[in-house]
Amino acid sequence: AALGYHVIRWNYLGDWGTQFGKLIAAYKLWGKKEDIEREPIQAMLDLYVRFHDEVKSKPELEERGRAEFKKLEDGDTENRALWQWFKDESLTEFAKTLEKLGVEFDVDIGESFYEAKLADTVKRLVDRGIAKPSEGAIIVPLDEFRLPPALIQKSDGGSLYHTRDIANIEYRVAEYHPVKILYVVGNEQALHFEQLFKIAELAGLGKGVEFTHVKFGLVFAEKGQKFSTRSGNIVRLEEVLTKAQQLAWAIVEQKNPELSEGEKATIAETVALGALKYTNLCENRNSDVIFDWDKMLDFSGDSGPYLQYTYARLMSILRKAGTVPAGDAKYVESEVELALVRKMAELPDAVQIAAETYAINHLTNYLYELAVAANKFYETTPILKDENENRRNARLLLVSTVAEFLKRGLGLLGIKTLEKI
Repeated sequence: AALGYHVIRWNYLGDWGTQFGKLIAAYKLWGKKEDIEREPIQAMLDLYVRFHDEVKSKPELEERGRAEFKKLEDGDTENRALWQWFKDESLTEFAKTLEKLGVEFDVDIGESFYEAKLADTVKRLVDRGIAKPSEGAIIVPLDEFRLPPALIQKSDGGSLYHTRDIANIEYRVAEYHPVKILYVVGNEQALHFEQLFKIAELAGLGKGVEFTHVKFGLVFAEKGQKFSTRSGNIVRLEEVLTKAQQLAWAIVEQKNPELSEGEKATIAETVALGALKYTNLCENRNSDVIFDWDKMLDFSGDSGPYLQYTYARLMSILRKAGTVPAGDAKYVESEVELALVRKMAELPDAVQIAAETYAINHLTNYLYELAVAANKFYETTPILKDENENRRNARLLLVSTVAEFLKRGLGLLGIKTLEKI
């Protein structure tokens, strides 16, 4: 968007598939309405985890899960009502977290939207010779591209991710006429998207459209443990936000105990959210991330709070100055000042490279280097105490400009700035 593209922010919900058959089966076996009404996400997670635990000793449950999903696809009234209830409860909870994160989507259409279109999608691929029957199912052979065949219809007539994603491409291309379609999905789905993009090419879908899998690594627990929904080994984002805010509060309390409780709460929330976002964005997106609370909330290292604190320090100078008079650039002459000016000039390139490579860490690296240069300037150069009025004014203008660059850059990361920390 910063480069002038009209961006459609699409929340592609995973609201269809066999996992719902398993959840429906689990609810019918063990679920209680009041549990889901009281705490929907945790109750549904507990049912999903129990289903996979029970499968270990009762493998026939897998078939029941598939059967319940097939009934859902076939329009079974009870299963449709349960699915809609589970979905509505989930979306209500998700909305609360998205609001906290400041995340907004333009479109909230998920996989279920394409359900009525899937039979026609499969038929078109078969009629054109791109897909063919295989052992009762329907596949797209991709051997000539050194890829395994893509299953687009199960032997029981059920749909799969590929079926729905192909229908999704048809819809997006017709609706938006895009130049790029970006899929922000984890590394582990790389094969799926290689197959999908090849099918789109064979079917002539979206000619001239750039399809890109913007893949990213996993987030591991502090001891390098992998999170898993099926095993229940997860930490809900709501819990992470709460803990981050508590830790940030303790730091703010230590740094500025004289602030009001309301100010501390606002600062703690903003710092916590900035820390979480920066931690995930500052790594190469293909790298796995180890969740490290100390590093995430470090006010002196490569972190969101460090950048926010740098901005607050600069704003403190401007508050004390009262106004920023016009400054003459010829009085910006020391090497520290010139290094800062040169670093500011790199912002457009940092944004351009981050956008072209879909690697936001180019921007985070730049902002960290800018903050380091700003702190060096702050700590080594007299500003308010400079007796040369022309040089003082030039330095105040430099402080104001650097602060604006930091605010703009952090804004691109979805991180808010604070005038006090």
